Amino acid sequence: MPKKDKKSISKKQAKYLKGIQDGLSKKESALRAGYTPSMADHAKEKIEKDMETPMARALRMVGATDEKVAQRLNDALFAKRTVFYTKKSIARKLDDETGKMKIIGSGAITSEKEVDDHQAAMKAVELVGKFKGQFLQKIEHSGGIDIDNPADNLSTADLKKMMDLYDKAKKHKK
Repeated sequence: MPKKDKKSISKKQAKYLKGIQDGLSKKESALRAGYTPSMADHAKEKIEKDMETPMARALRMVGATDEKVAQRLNDALFAKRTVFYTKKSIARKLDDETGKMKIIGSGAITSEKEVDDHQAAMKAVELVGKFKGQFLQKIEHSGGIDIDNPADNLSTADLKKMMDLYDKAKKHKK
């Protein structure tokens, strides 16, 4: 049996992801994809773990938990930077951890001020949005997705009859 590409996902996993994308819960998506109720009850641990990217797996292994990442993002949302003022121009501190600063311009530092670091905050906002699923995510997979459509075996005439019955029922309800 040929080895599966590490980045590819199975048809069952693709169905699971399609269900998530369609707004189903993880459990419902897993059940509709054909997983057992036991697997569906633990979808994140049992199904999604197998779909981890190599980077996600490496992050998990070094202890970069969701909580730690969230805390760093929260810190970045409220990041500050120190701006130094000289007689002729502004100088900026480059790295708070090392304390090194680069002076732009010439002259002695006359004052300093802590200001919001908008660049760091905006990047954090973007990442938080991605993690919370507020942006569309493109999911690629190889192979097709087999979706059971109950209307596949119906003829056009059967579908028209069903539509007529639906319209009649709708009118009758009014």
